[in-house]
Amino acid sequence: MKNATNISNKNIRAINKRNGLFLTLLGTVLLLIMLLIGQYWWQSLKIQMIFLYMASFVVFFIGILKLREPDYSYQLDSKGLTHTHRCGRWQIDWRNIQRVGAVKPDMSTMDKRLSYTGIKLKDIRPLAETISPRLANRLLHEQKPLLIVALKHDQLNMKQAIIDFEPFKLDGKIYKGPLAAFLHRTQALDKAYGFHLFLADDTLDRHPDEFIELLKRHIEKYSP
Repeated sequence: MKNATNISNKNIRAINKRNGLFLTLLGTVLLLIMLLIGQYWWQSLKIQMIFLYMASFVVFFIGILKLREPDYSYQLDSKGLTHTHRCGRWQIDWRNIQRVGAVKPDMSTMDKRLSYTGIKLKDIRPLAETISPRLANRLLHEQKPLLIVALKHDQLNMKQAIIDFEPFKLDGKIYKGPLAAFLHRTQALDKAYGFHLFLADDTLDRHPDEFIELLKRHIEKYSP
């Protein structure tokens, strides 16, 4: 029974979350060192010291931001896959996943991959119902690298890559604002890459291929 539970429930901690404590401590140590050095060489190294102070503070600030990220970026259980972001979350049922795989620059390319794992949905309605407007808005900006590559490989034109806030109609329901823009973007990226959702490698705790196999095992186990 214990083994079955371990197979069913998995919590994925993002690798960038792990780096948060290190960066925070590093920034703190650097700031303390700068304060110590500044007592003796501030007048002769003023410009250099100001630059190093700023760099140390940036390292510290980035570490704090990473520590504010959720403890787990993904949770896998018998019901489905949940992505938790500092701006919200989305949840999908295993039965609604058509396929998962590595994201390629274009669907005909076999020897390259982008730093994302893709998820193709059978129906985007559950995604539209579970994702928060704040997260939808955030993902529009986090997906910019995907748009740049799609434009470069002629998978999308400029009009398709621009954020579209026109109302999005889905089975009689009309979505507006960030949700509408996110759904338009989801369709555009599906056209370009063949996936609706894109899970960045730095939100995982293992090699992307291992994560894909983990998803496939859950889909096989919990999809009828």
